[in-house]
Amino acid sequence: MKCEFAKFLTGYRGDRLDLHDWGVSGTLTMNVATSGSISGDVSATGLVPFQGASAGIGVRASVTQKYTTTVNVDFEMESKADNVAICAAAKSLLVESGIGFGSWLANLGGQLDQAAAGHPKFAVSGLDYELVFALERSGGISGNITVIPLALSAEALATRNDVQTLKVVLVPPQEVIGKKKDGTPITRPILHPFGLGPTVIPQS
Repeated sequence: MKCEFAKFLTGYRGDRLDLHDWGVSGTLTMNVATSGSISGDVSATGLVPFQGASAGIGVRASVTQKYTTTVNVDFEMESKADNVAICAAAKSLLVESGIGFGSWLANLGGQLDQAAAGHPKFAVSGLDYELVFALERSGGISGNITVIPLALSAEALATRNDVQTLKVVLVPPQEVIGKKKDGTPITRPILHPFGLGPTVIPQS
């Protein structure tokens, strides 16, 4: 995700979706599988996506017990990047073909930049991104990881135990415009309205 966001911040050349200095926060919900050998020693533990009846990826020892837990990781991320060095630093940890976050932003920015001019004025005041997915690894424990988006009903998702969820919220920077009687600052988002014509942004 950091790599894809850095690519967007450094590569976007439009002026209608400038996300520099925006607040970025989110939650990653993971199904974590832990397995143990017959001797009680842990043979594979950690953030291993639970794949159906399999205890994990790359487990070589015989496994006699396994269980899953749901882990929620809340995070915040700065929206500044001068380069995409983070992509090279991640190396094999990068998800093959990405998670779709960067391409979603690029598509949205491109559509906004192509919109015809006209009133009333329009400004993006917030963005929400949610991805429901499963993970697959090819080539053993050192192989590539691929994100498989899941477009299933709530009932179908409830029957799976390999579902991961990423939610990201982006909000514009705030400026102080005054103070309340108790000294609490009064803020408002810094927006950049532009004329939005009849162009309709397709939902994907």
